[in-house]
Amino acid sequence: MKTSHSVLEGLAHDQGLILVGITTPNPPSGFDNYLRWLGHGFHADMFYLGREDAIRKRSQPSLLFPDCRSILCIGAAYPFPNHDPRAWNAGSGKVATYAWGRDYHDVFPEVLNNFMLSLMNELHASISYKIFSDSAPILEKSLAQQAGLGWIGKNSCLIHPAHGSTFLLAEIFTDIPLNATDPIQDEFCGSCERCIHACPTNCILPDRSLDARKCISYLTIEHRGRIPREYRSKIGNWVFGCDICQQVCPWNQRFANHEGSSIFLPYDLPEISNLAALFSISPNEFKTQFAHSPILRSRRSGILRNAAIVLGNQKSFESVKILGNVLLNESDPLIREHAAWALTQIGGQSALRMLNVARQSEIDPAVLSEIQYGLDHWDM
Repeated sequence: MKTSHSVLEGLAHDQGLILVGITTPNPPSGFDNYLRWLGHGFHADMFYLGREDAIRKRSQPSLLFPDCRSILCIGAAYPFPNHDPRAWNAGSGKVATYAWGRDYHDVFPEVLNNFMLSLMNELHASISYKIFSDSAPILEKSLAQQAGLGWIGKNSCLIHPAHGSTFLLAEIFTDIPLNATDPIQDEFCGSCERCIHACPTNCILPDRSLDARKCISYLTIEHRGRIPREYRSKIGNWVFGCDICQQVCPWNQRFANHEGSSIFLPYDLPEISNLAALFSISPNEFKTQFAHSPILRSRRSGILRNAAIVLGNQKSFESVKILGNVLLNESDPLIREHAAWALTQIGGQSALRMLNVARQSEIDPAVLSEIQYGLDHWDM
């Protein structure tokens, strides 16, 4: 079925989308690289990525929608990571910019359904379709690259020459044959390695992928357990995600959409400005407060674990009382463990007293181990 790319772009822009391209449901070009990545264990404990059924579907996208003839790859912008210039004060934490607005999992289905209704009106045809927004085993970046939405940068992000990498992806599998758009034949990172050198944990690999086990975004969002000590200080002020490799990318600095798409409004969470207040909210209150935010994915346990690390990295004596109260009264041992580490980082007599008091009543082995580690390596 014929329809010009300019028509698709116009319909996409009407819905607040910046990019649209078309590819086929053939095996994606990046599948072999994906298998090698899994084989090295770079997916950390995201074991669902290596399940046989998930691997099969990533190799054959049509298994997700047997009638699929064409795949529309869609991009929607979020703000450039340097959009908010405010200084980061003690007691606040950074949030990755993709999470400043509404959760894309909730937004994309409605927007893309409207897009398809407009397309059917334009074509005067009925179309069967299925929408995916990080909701199925799909090699999204590989498909988007084939559809002309960019190239895979050295930091593993998809980069478009006019929009940088600050956009989110979704896919529409359809039962109509559409003319595929041409991929961008070259990659334009050149000799630039700013992202590689800027990464605090050295998680960027030579083959344009990441070792998730070291990645701050993975550690603060997807990882559910304790964060290894060797990475805690490198997390800095990041309480949810990380934008560093995108902040330093010349393509983002020169070409990225600084405002972000209206579909994700409101952009009202450039930071969590009061980390101390987070420690007083219950699990139900946490769900209510972040109900429409990607931050909900980390759960209360993960966010407070991260918040404790951030407070430890900021080394503010004002946080000692807060962290001490967490260590003595928080019910979640994962949060207590990282609060103990944070007290050790801050140091001082008050923090030392808190650790000694907690040692007398703590019963969780992991928390006790962290307390003892702190006392054994104490530097006042």
